[in-house]
Amino acid sequence: MVNWNLTWNGWMARAEIRPLEPMTTDVMRELVRRYYGTQTGQDLELAHVEEIIRFSRGLPMAVTIAVW
Repeated sequence: MVNWNLTWNGWMARAEIRPLEPMTTDVMRELVRRYYGTQTGQDLELAHVEEIIRFSRGLPMAVTIAVW
């Protein structure tokens, strides 16, 4: 585990915990398109994009893992 206190002493006192709301379908679609493009330099077929959206259910981490 990274010892954040070595380089950012007291970070925990300045942290703000916020709820993470599920992403909308449009936002997920854009994230999939852009992330896949940065990783491969190509466009992903629409059918694959829709499968990733169904799989991830609005969770950003699931979207990026599925694209990866």
